[in-house]
Amino acid sequence: MTSNMKATVHYQDQPLKHLTLSGLHLIEASAGTGKTWTLSSLMVRILVERYLPRQVIATTFTRAAAAELKSRIRKRLQEIYQHAKVWQSFNTEEQIAQAEMSLSDPLAQIIFKQFKTENSSKINPQADENSTHNFVYLANRLKLVIDSLDELFVGTIDSFIQKTLREFAFDSGEVQIRQIAENEKQYPYQLVHDELRAWLQQQPQELVDVLLVSGKLGSVDHYLSTIHNTLNFNQAKLQVVDEPQVDFAGFHPYVHQVIEQFNDENMAALRPYFDLKGEHYKSVSGKYFKNDKFHYIFTENLPKAIQLLGQDSDLNYFSALAQSHFTEIFKLFLKGDGQYKDNVFKQICSEEDKEKFYQNPLIQALFALCPQSQKIHHDLAQLDLYLHYYLTVQVKQKLPHLLYQSGETTFSQQTRSLSDALTGERGKVLAEAIQQRYPIILVDEFQDTNQEQDNMLQAVWRDATRYTQGCFIAVGDPKQAIYGFRGGDVLTYLNAFNDIASKHGSFYRLQHNFRSTPRLVEAVDALFQRQMQFGEEIDYYPAQAGKDGASYLVEHGEQDLQPLRFVELEKDANEAYLIAHKIRELLIYAQEDKLFLKDADAKIKIEASDIAVLANSHHQLSEVQKQLEKLGIDVNRTAQRSVFESTAAKDVAAVLVAIERPERDAVLKRALLTPLIGVKASDFQRFSTDADALSLHMQQFRQARQ
Repeated sequence: MTSNMKATVHYQDQPLKHLTLSGLHLIEASAGTGKTWTLSSLMVRILVERYLPRQVIATTFTRAAAAELKSRIRKRLQEIYQHAKVWQSFNTEEQIAQAEMSLSDPLAQIIFKQFKTENSSKINPQADENSTHNFVYLANRLKLVIDSLDELFVGTIDSFIQKTLREFAFDSGEVQIRQIAENEKQYPYQLVHDELRAWLQQQPQELVDVLLVSGKLGSVDHYLSTIHNTLNFNQAKLQVVDEPQVDFAGFHPYVHQVIEQFNDENMAALRPYFDLKGEHYKSVSGKYFKNDKFHYIFTENLPKAIQLLGQDSDLNYFSALAQSHFTEIFKLFLKGDGQYKDNVFKQICSEEDKEKFYQNPLIQALFALCPQSQKIHHDLAQLDLYLHYYLTVQVKQKLPHLLYQSGETTFSQQTRSLSDALTGERGKVLAEAIQQRYPIILVDEFQDTNQEQDNMLQAVWRDATRYTQGCFIAVGDPKQAIYGFRGGDVLTYLNAFNDIASKHGSFYRLQHNFRSTPRLVEAVDALFQRQMQFGEEIDYYPAQAGKDGASYLVEHGEQDLQPLRFVELEKDANEAYLIAHKIRELLIYAQEDKLFLKDADAKIKIEASDIAVLANSHHQLSEVQKQLEKLGIDVNRTAQRSVFESTAAKDVAAVLVAIERPERDAVLKRALLTPLIGVKASDFQRFSTDADALSLHMQQFRQARQ
């Protein structure tokens, strides 16, 4: 097995039941498989069976997800605690047996089974009175855990790293307390700005002028996107880019030669070839020069290019406008793919006439300039690539020092600091100290960890000599990886997967989908099983319906008729319009009781809030939203859209403007049209015949202003 091949492992189901609280574990959880329920329930087991809240770390990738997980953990603890308070009063075997049979919660069943065997001496007088495994102990333990739950760390992996650096400041070398930069992009921006200016000051003035005139010198933002990516993938090795030597001195004579040869004598000799009525014009290839393009090269592009070169031809040649003309001129010699043409004439053109064209001094000068122009533009493009490399290296070297001087840091820099501190002999001591304080960690959204974060996790909890002394639980789904932009990549996941497998770790899959109806689960599985490989050693595995057959969609009296549907639109169809009207149709069916969800004996009415629209871009969503709002269908959209763009905000604004200027009829009528006022169409008809009707509203708005 090579390092980039995924190990073959055996997957278990029901991690809540089978997971032991030591060693290494990885849980794969697809969407809708009850991951949060499983993790919150598993955390109850962790806190009841072995660890106190202050010893446990649980991380995920967003603050919202962390808050939700901690809330669910608290809720599950309270639920089991309520059970335990009842169980501790049992004094007969019959009570225990009846309670066990009545339990439907899998977590309660596991906890009950574990503690029932040694409940109390009331049931078994021979039991050890000091036995801690009983329902009384369970209730007391749960109360202790709930009371100290604030000591449980549930947060983002970045915030955990920040917490660790503060707690182990001397061991990690991060003695100075530094705040997270509110705008972490300002420091790379400042460095790029300063380093770019310093680099330019060291260059020949001619190169700087050409970069400015040609637009080849990018802005600070032009280089920042590359730099931010490399900062996220800090451990990736940068490919060295050599600085090219741009030879302007050797290039300029070719431009001067073209200017010199652009004269009446040479143009007159070429006229029979490019003039629309010229003797040889019909011999020009229509394949290469459509719509009289050959003619325009000599009558427009070439004269304008020479004129643009002017007195300062060495510099003006690189202007955007001059280059647009020379690009067309060089089509005399170059194909669209950059390869040279054999010639530009049809077979009817004699070899002698072809020779006269190509031997013309102007054509010879242009032909000589063409490869030189390609080379110097290649060198300028290579220079841009070099600048990306050079500035990236400078930022990576100088950013830590700049942050240190400012008394600030970033999450990425903190991850790097901890990862570096965990290397070497001192790093082993630090890793062991962290594991002793926090012997167990649960990492949610594991597929989105980057290499430096996983290096930290491996050093602390997956070390080959200590992994059995604690517990490492990773939870993720590589199919849902979304943090590639910040360094999370599938290769990191696969390497960690193989690392866990090599150390006899356990693997689990949550296979039951509780989010969708059985027919929809079957349909999606059938679709994805056509292509099981997602690439990069990521496989699709079929899900099983977690809901029973009592839950289904009813449409026109039929059960789950078509759970997965594809609509093929005609070319240029108004997609947003069709989607909005399809949604309206579904809501009409729901109003007519022709479309509803059946869950056991309950009939659940379909509402607008039950329908979701996904799209590739904000623009597409905006178009759908406009169409839905035209139909009077409320839209709840979380996006980068100002609240002031909403219909409700515009209505409020119309009313406020009318309060300020009620004497303006148009303004007043716009306000009366809003749902806030609710004037009917019949009232508007009265306004044209009854002046007092509108005056009454005007007076009311004036009073509101006062």
